[in-house]
Amino acid sequence: MFETAFAMLFRAVQRIRDQLETADEALKPYLAEELLCLQRLGERWVERWLALEDQIQELFETHGLYDAAGGPDPPGLCPPPAPKASSSGAFPGAAGDADPGWTVKLPAWNEAGCLADVWETEAMAVNLRKGFGYYDLKMYEHAVRFFQRVVTATGDPLARIYLASAHAALKQWPEAMREVDALRRQTDDPLLLAACAEVEADMCAARGDWAAAAKGYERIARTMPQFADAWYNLGVCLAKQGLREEAAAAFLQALKVYPGDVDAMYMLAALDVQRGALDRAEALCNRVLRRRPDHPGAYVTRAQVLAAQGRRDQAAHLLRQWLRVHPHHGPAWGCLSWLHVAAGELHMAAAVLKKRLSIQPDDNMARVQLGLVYAFAGHVGEAERVLQGVADGCPDRSLAAVALGRVLAAKGDHRGAYREFARALRDPRRPVKRVALYLWGCALCQEGRFAEAEKYLRASAVLGPRNPAILAMLARVSERLGCAVDAKLYGNASE
Repeated sequence: MFETAFAMLFRAVQRIRDQLETADEALKPYLAEELLCLQRLGERWVERWLALEDQIQELFETHGLYDAAGGPDPPGLCPPPAPKASSSGAFPGAAGDADPGWTVKLPAWNEAGCLADVWETEAMAVNLRKGFGYYDLKMYEHAVRFFQRVVTATGDPLARIYLASAHAALKQWPEAMREVDALRRQTDDPLLLAACAEVEADMCAARGDWAAAAKGYERIARTMPQFADAWYNLGVCLAKQGLREEAAAAFLQALKVYPGDVDAMYMLAALDVQRGALDRAEALCNRVLRRRPDHPGAYVTRAQVLAAQGRRDQAAHLLRQWLRVHPHHGPAWGCLSWLHVAAGELHMAAAVLKKRLSIQPDDNMARVQLGLVYAFAGHVGEAERVLQGVADGCPDRSLAAVALGRVLAAKGDHRGAYREFARALRDPRRPVKRVALYLWGCALCQEGRFAEAEKYLRASAVLGPRNPAILAMLARVSERLGCAVDAKLYGNASE
């Protein structure tokens, strides 16, 4: 509702901006009056939203409704905004409805100073509440403006940490760090210092520096072990680095602090699928879907569990049911195509991805997946056509590197193929490493470098469960190297 309302305001302001470029002096007063009306309307909406939030929180606290709602959300590092200050009744005779004959005589300097303090406190409180309102609405540019006024006038530490966080959300890293450093010099409050560490860790995560972000979140989690979000964020950063056991431990700790954390349940389930803990992954997915029946990630992970248990038909049926209702969910299309690839049905996988692209043609991830399917099927020309110009815009650069490497190897450009495979090997995910090593070994076989190929194929074989394609290639390589015993062992294992 608020997004729609503010979108209308922004459109009105843009219209006035366009009119002002050609407006004459006679029109400008009317446009200025319209701008003032828009400003008052926006302020009224923010104030009403803040009043609504206060009433909701009061009802939750007064009647103990947190447990009935499934448990309270973990509190943020920063406390809620202070109530709006008011000068009404602070000085007898100062209010508009006071007796005009009743006055208090104070020295001129004291009267002027007190009234100025009251006015400034009122103005700063309004700016602070507006900043909080815009921040909660994720309108960070406006939040920065109001928090900056408070920080400039009073140096308030709460406003400063929110100012830093708003700068970070806008990816204004130097400005955010300037406020964080200033707050660290300003206070020794452990809560505010933990908030500084959180903003800094958020910036590291946004830049993709997962190791530095993990260190920051770990410091927060150790300092404030009851802060569930710190454990969750730590788990995400560890998972991004491929540290599955450590990430699972962090998600378990988040669930220990806040058992109703659906996101932590889902992330732990996804990790359990990769670790082979299928029973717990299935139980976690079911818990997530009971609490949030339309959780998209839980549906995909549930399908992955079914596929890993050998129930591919059930997994495909579950995904098709989901896609009938949510046809724009890209990961579900990708998982469905992967099921067909795993079954050797490359033509079915290509058909699934083509249907996905007919719904959303700008899905670069689906284009890369389709190119990879074509490459595995031996349709090099089709793969090259699909992959042309999409690698840089693909959210999964490693998968794009695997697909491009496969195409280059098929065209005989082995040097370029090895460069792409090496790029994919820097990815922490084992499945990506495994397919890159396998394709590298196949490319070496094309060049007749069987001894080197054997090393890459063996490395690929140990990175996951038994794979018939890898074992069959190892059998052929062993035969070419004259190792008949190994060739027979690999051949039997691949059947």
